[in-house]
Amino acid sequence: MSLASTHTTTAEHPLYSKWLTPLVILGLMLLLSLFFSAYQLNYNKTIQIQNYQFQNEEMAQRLSIDLEQGNISNAVNQTNNLVRDKRISKMVIFDQQLNQIHSWPFSQKTPPPNLNQDTSLLQKEYWLKQDIVFNEKIKGYLYTQISFEDALFHAQKNLYFGLVLSLVFTLFSMFFISRHQRFYRQFVQQLAFLMREFKPNAGAHPKAHKYYPLEMFQQDFEALLQEVKTREMYQNETVAQLEKRKAFAETIIETVQHSLVVLDKTLCIKRANQAFYNLIEDQEDDIIDLFLPEFIPQILEQKNDLERIFSGEHNQYSNQLTITANNKTKYLRFTATRLNQIGHASQLLLALEDITSEITSARQTQLAAKMFQANRNAVLILDRRNFVQMSNQAMLKLLNQKDIKTSQEIRGELQQIIADPNQLKMLHNILRQPKNWQSKEVLTINNIKIPFEINYTAIFDKQGEKEYSILQLIDLRDSYQIERLEKLALHDELTGLPNRAHLMQSLERTQINHQNKQQNYAVAFLDLDGFKQINDTYGHDAGDLLLQQTAKRLRDNIRQTDLAARLAGDEFVLVLESCQSVEVLHKLAQKLLRVLTQPCRQGDSAFSVSASIGIFFVTRDTLHMSINQQLKLADEAMYQAKQAGKNQVVIR
Repeated sequence: MSLASTHTTTAEHPLYSKWLTPLVILGLMLLLSLFFSAYQLNYNKTIQIQNYQFQNEEMAQRLSIDLEQGNISNAVNQTNNLVRDKRISKMVIFDQQLNQIHSWPFSQKTPPPNLNQDTSLLQKEYWLKQDIVFNEKIKGYLYTQISFEDALFHAQKNLYFGLVLSLVFTLFSMFFISRHQRFYRQFVQQLAFLMREFKPNAGAHPKAHKYYPLEMFQQDFEALLQEVKTREMYQNETVAQLEKRKAFAETIIETVQHSLVVLDKTLCIKRANQAFYNLIEDQEDDIIDLFLPEFIPQILEQKNDLERIFSGEHNQYSNQLTITANNKTKYLRFTATRLNQIGHASQLLLALEDITSEITSARQTQLAAKMFQANRNAVLILDRRNFVQMSNQAMLKLLNQKDIKTSQEIRGELQQIIADPNQLKMLHNILRQPKNWQSKEVLTINNIKIPFEINYTAIFDKQGEKEYSILQLIDLRDSYQIERLEKLALHDELTGLPNRAHLMQSLERTQINHQNKQQNYAVAFLDLDGFKQINDTYGHDAGDLLLQQTAKRLRDNIRQTDLAARLAGDEFVLVLESCQSVEVLHKLAQKLLRVLTQPCRQGDSAFSVSASIGIFFVTRDTLHMSINQQLKLADEAMYQAKQAGKNQVVIR
C-alpha cells in the first residue's frame, strides 16, 4: 500500500485508527482479568472441598466410636464443635437406615441430601458425604454442606480490581498514543522542510500549515531516497574495492610464516600478524602501541642500527637474536626494512624468523656425529645399494687403521671388510630385513674370528623407501670371557652343577621368598655309597664319569624350580621348593635312589653305586633357622641314613 492510500484511510477513519489499539488492549486486559478471577475461584473451591473432605474423614472416625457405643450426646457435641466454622452451612448425621440422628442448624427432620448437585463456577453450596465405619461396618452417614461465599467474594473483588487496572492502563495508552502522533506530525513537517532545502531545485518552500501535503512529501522523499541510493551505490563500490585490497593484503601478511611487525621511531608496535603473536605466545592481549622491547628486550641491543634505517642511512639490516620466554630459549633471525624509500622513514617493517629448529638440528647433528665417533662399538652406515658410506673410529680400530682420523677411506662394498662369502651372504640377508634385526654371529675380520652381536636398523625417507641401513657390531669377546669366568666362579667345572657359593646364594633367596609366602621347602643332603671303591677299582676317570652321570640324573629327576648342587667329592645338595608334605618328599627320595643305583658304563666295564639321602623339611616353624643350621641338620639326617644300612632316606 502506498503512502497516499494510507493517508486516505487514516483521514476517513481518524477515530478508529487512533483508538483501535487502546480498545484492543482494554479488551485483552478485561479477558485476562476475567480468566484470572475464574481460575482463582475454581482453585479456591477445589482446595476448600479437599480440606473439608479431610475433616469429614476425621470426624467420621470419631463418630464411629460414639455410634458403636451408643453415645449419641457425645457425637452431637463433636458435631457442634465442627459447625462453628462459618464455611459450614449445614451438617446432618444419619444412621445406617438413613434415619436422622442429629442436624445443624436444628430442624425437625432433614431428608438425605441429593448429591447430584450443581457444579457450575458460580455454585454457592456443595454437599460432602462421608461413611461412618467401625470395624469395616457402616454405622451411619455424615453429610456436610460447605459454603463458597468467601471464595466468590474474593473472586469478585479481584475481578473489580482487574477492571479498574484495565481502565487505567487503557487511559495511559490513549494518552501515550496521542502524544506519539503529535510528535510524529511535527517530525514529518520538519523532515519535509529539510528535504526541500536539500533539493533547492525542487521549488519554493511550502507554506507553514498544520498538515503538509502527503503527495508533495512523498515526491520529495522518493527523490531524496533515489539520490541517497545512488550515492550509497558508488560508496559501496568504492568500499568493496578497498575491502578486497585490504583483505588481499591481510591474507598475504597472515599467511606468511615469518613474524611481521611494523614499528615507529619509538619502537612501538603499530601492526603485527598472527605469527608474531605466536612467537611471543600472547593470543589474547592487544599489543598495538606497546613497546616492542617489553616482549623482546634484546632488540634494544640493535637500537643504533635501527636508527640508521629510520634516518635513511641504510635501507635494510639483518642480524640474529636469542630470546628466552617461559623458560624456553628461541633463536631469531630478523630483517628490518624501511617503509618510506625517500627521506626519513617514519615506520619500518621488522621480519622475525624463528630459526630455533635449524640451530637445534645443527647442534643435534653435531652431537650425533660426536656420539657416532665416540661409540665404542663398530658402526657402519650403508646406502640403498648396501655400499658403506660412513664408519666410526671403533670400526677403524677393529680394522687396525688406528692412524686414520676420519672414516672417509672406508667406503664401497662390504667385501673390503668381510671377505668370507658365507658371512657376506649372511650380512646381505640381514640388510634385506624390513625394519630392525638383532642376532649373534661370528665374523672374520683381519683373519680373526670375532663373536659379534649385530644390531640392524633401517632408515626410511618420506616416501617410505629405505634410504640408509645402520649396522652396529658389538664385540662380545670380553663378554664371553666374563660369562665364562662367572660360570667358573659359581659352577662346578666337572659336573656343571652350581657349587657351594652358588648354593648359598640360592638358599638365601629361597629362604626369603618362602618366608614372605609362608611356604615350606626342603634341603636334601646326598652322599654316594662306595664311591671310593669305584675310584680305586676303575680309576679316577671312571669316578669322574660317575659324578657326571649322577649330576645328570639329579637334574633330570627334579623340577626346574629346584636346585641340584655339588659341594665336594661325592656330596650333593638339593634345594626343593614349595614342598607340601613329608610323603611327597619321601616319594621323590625313593625315586632318586632307584635312578642313582642304575649301572654306569665305561667301555666294556659297568659299575653302580647307591646313595644315602638326608632331608631337612623346613616348615613355617623352622623358616627362621639359618642356612648353615639347615644344611647341618640335613647332613646329620644323611649320616643317620648311612648308619641305617646305606641306600636309605631319613627325613627330619
